[in-house]
Amino acid sequence: MVSTVSAMAPSDKTSSAEDLKRLSERNQIIELKDAYENQTSWLAKGTIRGSGEFVRSGFSKSHFPLELIQNADDEQATTILFEYDEKVGELRVFDDGRGFNREGVIAVCQQGRSRKQSDKQIGFMGIGFKSLFEVCDRVDVHSKGYHFGFDTTEEDENSDQSGVPGFLRPQWVGEDAAPDGPIFAPECFENGPTTTIVGDVSETAGIKKALKTDNLSPSVFLFLDSLEQVLVRSTSGDVERTLGGERSTDLNGNVRRARELYESEIGAVETADDEGPLLPDQPVETRMLRHDGESERYVLFRNVWAPDDVNRPQFREDIDKSDLFVAFRIDEEGHLCGSDGSIRVSPLFSYLPVNQYRETNLDFVVHADFDLTLNREDIRRESQWNKRVVDELRRQVLHPVAKAIANHETWNSQLEYAVPEERGSEGLIHNGLLAEFVEELQSMPLLRVAGDPGEDVNPGLVAPENAAIVADDVVDLLAPATIHHEIGAWPITPEQHAVINRIEGDADEVELTDILEDLSADTLADREIAWFRRAFIRCAGFDFTDSVPAVEAAEKVTAGNKIRSAFTNEIVPIEGSNLAAGAETKRRWGEVKLQPESGYEGIEDEIQELTDEPVVDATLLSGEWGHVIRRLFEEMGAEVLTTSELLAQAASNGSLSDISPTRIAESYANESTVDETSSQLLEELELGGAADELLTEIEENPSPDRIGETLERWSVENWSALTESDRLAVLRYLKSRLKETNEEELDIDGLEIVTLPQRDDDEWVATERLLFPEEFNPKYPYEILTEEYRRIFSDRRGQKYCFVDPTIIDGNPEDWRTLLKKSLGVRDEDANKELSGKIGEEFAREHLIEERETTIEADNSDQQQEGWDLKDASGDFYEVKSRVGRVQNIDIDGKQFKKLVGAEEGDYEYYVISVQNSLRPESTEIQDISDVADVLEAQDELSFDPANTDSEVPL
Repeated sequence: MVSTVSAMAPSDKTSSAEDLKRLSERNQIIELKDAYENQTSWLAKGTIRGSGEFVRSGFSKSHFPLELIQNADDEQATTILFEYDEKVGELRVFDDGRGFNREGVIAVCQQGRSRKQSDKQIGFMGIGFKSLFEVCDRVDVHSKGYHFGFDTTEEDENSDQSGVPGFLRPQWVGEDAAPDGPIFAPECFENGPTTTIVGDVSETAGIKKALKTDNLSPSVFLFLDSLEQVLVRSTSGDVERTLGGERSTDLNGNVRRARELYESEIGAVETADDEGPLLPDQPVETRMLRHDGESERYVLFRNVWAPDDVNRPQFREDIDKSDLFVAFRIDEEGHLCGSDGSIRVSPLFSYLPVNQYRETNLDFVVHADFDLTLNREDIRRESQWNKRVVDELRRQVLHPVAKAIANHETWNSQLEYAVPEERGSEGLIHNGLLAEFVEELQSMPLLRVAGDPGEDVNPGLVAPENAAIVADDVVDLLAPATIHHEIGAWPITPEQHAVINRIEGDADEVELTDILEDLSADTLADREIAWFRRAFIRCAGFDFTDSVPAVEAAEKVTAGNKIRSAFTNEIVPIEGSNLAAGAETKRRWGEVKLQPESGYEGIEDEIQELTDEPVVDATLLSGEWGHVIRRLFEEMGAEVLTTSELLAQAASNGSLSDISPTRIAESYANESTVDETSSQLLEELELGGAADELLTEIEENPSPDRIGETLERWSVENWSALTESDRLAVLRYLKSRLKETNEEELDIDGLEIVTLPQRDDDEWVATERLLFPEEFNPKYPYEILTEEYRRIFSDRRGQKYCFVDPTIIDGNPEDWRTLLKKSLGVRDEDANKELSGKIGEEFAREHLIEERETTIEADNSDQQQEGWDLKDASGDFYEVKSRVGRVQNIDIDGKQFKKLVGAEEGDYEYYVISVQNSLRPESTEIQDISDVADVLEAQDELSFDPANTDSEVPL
């Protein structure tokens, strides 16, 4: 409701914004509107035309929540709540900040102005507020006695000759127009909201997108000061989000050590004056970001820049110092970690995410007071201010952070997170910031040398341009100084290989053969290479003797040749316990086979009897340098002979039957190519009497990727011959296989006849007689049922119900439900009609005995009777219909119908008893007891299946 303008508005006495102080809130609004309409000189006319173009072509429709969040933070709010009421098309925004005053009102009535101090507050109320008009036609503000609004649909030719748009020209609306308060989550405001913004939504599709979009992410809390939570709610319930952020300067562990190193680095940054760097009060902080139960932690490194003669950003002419930040994600242990899956949406921030850089692939977040475009979603590409910001970010923050991480005892192994992965695109950020930073990293001493440098040569940290990725076996073989002498670069620790790869883009690794093929004779004869001489003797049969100096022998063998020549390109397999050489027994590298790294456990002694191929003696690959020798064999072309290949050869030549099935199973269990669940089962099996069948299956399907199928088939076909412990192991295996395959059930012939142990009993029973026990949280109280209806659970005819023994379950019982229910047939309590019926019969029996004093002399527990469940001493029959819930229509089958017709002829009485809530003892009750007359009278409500009535039809 818009109030009538009062004649008391003293426009003739107002010549400046200061004059508004003497007016009431209402008259201030009236005066501002009048100043626009009459083009009063004290109101900045330069804002009028430009703002219309800006709002209509600048902001995206999903941007307004960010601007309102930033405004709320500047007003020291702790909570902001967005409510969208689809029914009335209204957006309501509440916060608990300081609220509006005269300067704030003037700011939202203009463009390019703000009441904020550039060094202390971060947003631009006059610009950000107008983002609302991309989704709203009308917006009202209620705060601290101010009740005014803007209407973009009002086009009054008489009052708007100046062309002032509606979103600049305020109107007083009065206190009655203010909503009573939040509909949703009012408890989030302890003392109620101080500011309420109400908008009439014009973009119904865009409003939900704005509130749901990733653009509104917990990342906004990274660089805000006071705001702690953002809530989003809607009347339909399909937009419900809770975002939060907490800041802390109470650091410990790895983060505290990082702060010490960083403070030292930024304190040493050179400045243009003699006063030293302008250091921040809190150079390192942590932030916890939350979103609907999920959380992430970040560590922020901050510095302060005092700009000199560079031109300031638009609307920030008074800025004299500027914050620079970089933020890294950390895990719960305080280690740096990657940003994959992060709730951060942009690596570039100017207090809010800069959308144009959302797809840039970085593991850290950069922030600065960038000179932004009017829509606040991109930086000005040619701005001299931004060019200086980029330079200072690198010099004052990124360089010190990289050095601090490099010197950190733990974080040095995660240094790659400080190296940008993406830097090839054009533009100031990609080239001036990221690419330049990577170029500078090349010459910075950041990387730790791998191996033992020794006392004489210790280079300390080395620059990436002087480092190389060197294979582990080379580092084990040679000292760092020797490697540097041979290749001109220092080897770095394996954890820092990722740094080189990010800088150079998948750098090549220096392999063992790259070193050995050109190794000098002096180095070869040195004590560092003693293992090489031993391997040479064993592999090539050439010995270094006292009569032949080592240097001369090495020169004779390796000078001018590749390493393959040094080993004569030919080796021999084991003979006894040694390698031998000779013209008659030489083999080519490609013909020689290596054992798997875990060996052939269980059949180690029979290897040579199982294959005709030359297999290298495992003793040659053992010891301190065994892995180096293995690597050398692999590089020369030797291949691994897997367990399955070995056993397949044995099966084809008939030698497999000489080996214990248990030992064969052990060998498969330790082969790395066999999947983990199959390997575990092979380790657990006692095999027992089914060992021969398993051996036959493995002979027919020796491939590791077929072991799973082999075990599935074998375990079911030989179920009856398995020991109890083997059965339990197989059940757990089948459960794991089901989970791995992501199928609803296992399609294995014969699985339906597998039996399971019942609860608290050694007996293994058919699965269709089993129920889910307490571990599965059944909806019925099984303990009460088993206590009250013992007859049902201890039927003398062996048809009793019993519960699955919990000893078969490991891990979460819910993980077992699919296997037990769909694959093995255990009853699901939600559909257990038979149990419901049996307990209903017992309840009806007790009711007839206790309430009607009827003697029951027979029942249908043996399932041999037709058409009735209970029979009393008078020869009358009772059919019990029971349900887990409430009984609806009664179903009468053919046999029951015959009994009902017999009662009509007067031979006996026939009753139908309906029992409801049969599996809930506290609610179980007789819903109805009807005799034959009642039943026949209600026959239209009965359900007959003609196929069950022997062609008889209802009377």
